[in-house]
Amino acid sequence: FFAPFTLTHKHSHTSTLGGERRKKTKNNINNIKTMKSVMLFSLLLASFGCLFANSYEEVDSSSSQARSLIYGGTRVESESKYPYFAVVIASREDEDEGESNELCGGVLIARDVVLTYTDCIIGDRSRIRVILESVSQDDRDRQVIDAVDWMIDESEDNEDVRLGLIFLEEEVEGDIEPIKVSLDGSKPAMNENIITMGFGSIAPDDDEESPSNELSEFLNEVTLRVNSTAMCDIDYENRTLVDAQQFCADAPNAGPCVGDTGGPAIDETTGDLVGIVAFGQGCGFLPVVFTRVSGFASFLKDEVCGRDNADDPEWCDSPAPGGGGGGLGGFCFAGSSKVQVLRSDSREEEITMKELSIGDKVHTGNGIYESIYSFGHYSPSVKSDMLQIKTDSSTPLRLSPNHMVMTASKGAVPASRVRVGDELLTSSSSAASVQKIDNVIGRGMYAPFTPSGKIVVDGILASTYIAFEDSDGLEVVSGVKISHQWMAHAGSFPHRFMCYYSNSCANEKYSAEGIADGIHGSLMFYKNIFETTNTYGWLVRSVVFGLVLIVLMAFTAMEAIISSMTNPSVQTTVISFVVMVGSAKFFHANNKKGKTQQ
Repeated sequence: FFAPFTLTHKHSHTSTLGGERRKKTKNNINNIKTMKSVMLFSLLLASFGCLFANSYEEVDSSSSQARSLIYGGTRVESESKYPYFAVVIASREDEDEGESNELCGGVLIARDVVLTYTDCIIGDRSRIRVILESVSQDDRDRQVIDAVDWMIDESEDNEDVRLGLIFLEEEVEGDIEPIKVSLDGSKPAMNENIITMGFGSIAPDDDEESPSNELSEFLNEVTLRVNSTAMCDIDYENRTLVDAQQFCADAPNAGPCVGDTGGPAIDETTGDLVGIVAFGQGCGFLPVVFTRVSGFASFLKDEVCGRDNADDPEWCDSPAPGGGGGGLGGFCFAGSSKVQVLRSDSREEEITMKELSIGDKVHTGNGIYESIYSFGHYSPSVKSDMLQIKTDSSTPLRLSPNHMVMTASKGAVPASRVRVGDELLTSSSSAASVQKIDNVIGRGMYAPFTPSGKIVVDGILASTYIAFEDSDGLEVVSGVKISHQWMAHAGSFPHRFMCYYSNSCANEKYSAEGIADGIHGSLMFYKNIFETTNTYGWLVRSVVFGLVLIVLMAFTAMEAIISSMTNPSVQTTVISFVVMVGSAKFFHANNKKGKTQQ
């Protein structure tokens, strides 16, 4: 697995790489002598009981052996192309060895903040410097800025996805604009292109799985295509990839290498930051795993936006459409939305969504109350794009565009498909006409799950699920559509079995962006299947959908059996039947025994 590039200066406490603080440096990256002993890349692999070691020799850019960095990449000619790209140098002090350094990539997201991967800055660091406006080791006109502070996302338990922030001593000079951070959870989507860059090493031609000992002489870039996270998860069988927080991308014989960790992944179309290089195996050998920045919108906004004596970058004002979700978008209601609950003393009470808890009995229509067994999404502070639907019989309903509501004529459809004049079902199954639909910013994102997959919110009967596509139904073959509601409900049976029937989610945990453990993986599994099959012909799509439908029908049958067995009246009937059969056998046996004795 590639890692930060480790460098060292024996018995030296000043780095020729960093130069004078805040001054344009004339020093050359090539003057750094890299270690001749072993590099220990501990954190990323220590969690799996592994040690990654590599030997590096002195780098000489004047040598004919000097080579480009990102395997299969091309040279970046102008520093104005990616002015926000940063080289991160993190130092450690050792009494015997002197100062050793690790080289990573990074990206400027505010005029005094650089975003990178946690491995680049974690541990006992004595000093961190950032280099900007450099496309060559021979640059004479680059900025070198010391860090005044740095941090990692301690709230995230998964070490594979953690991001790190570097706070600079001063703002960057000149007209460098920080990159815009995309908080859109649907970006990057599968088969879209991203661009990454760095000064890392390269895999030798004769062994693409092993990185070489050379830094790049120039900044290079490479274009990669985003893959299915589910398929990538197979390549990294010892890890579990979470699509809401990660994505994979690759290109034939090309990709980041050692020293490129922490570099940016830029959406080729929009130019926005969508990810950070996390880890990979080999260089151009397996798809590279990136941390999806939209999955950590709360962390980034909490730490970067709204600071005293610092101007907020442009992206701080952008909501997270759907609050992340890795291509699913949000499946949520706003925190101010109201639901009706039934208390233990049989008292009905109206509360806000943010006051709802697992175990509460919530109204699901026609006087029926069901227990909340899980929250698919639970994020109190995140702001997101929502639709506000006003009917003639209720307060406005706020929900994510792909969250489904129940209509009088078309069943469950995503909110984005609702139009003025449509009729929505209310808590009593009567129809309410849609009067107005607005785009609004909602605060808080909540997706409570009930056993039936339904819930009454703001007087309107809604689904607890999202739609896989922006359509009235999923078309499996021409003219044949399957209900999004049925597919989502059947597909979430494994999660419901664990949380509702087995009651094991009372203390469920949520990722940094509020996605519940367990629910996201199952939904993304089906969504990735559908997206992948869209690239093939109708025959392949029909066969795959047929297999999926068989699985979903099996889930439905299993739940019907389990549900019937947990029904009190059914249990009474079964017990009575068992007692009757047992009694009949007992009397029959005694009667037979009496006749034998006679």
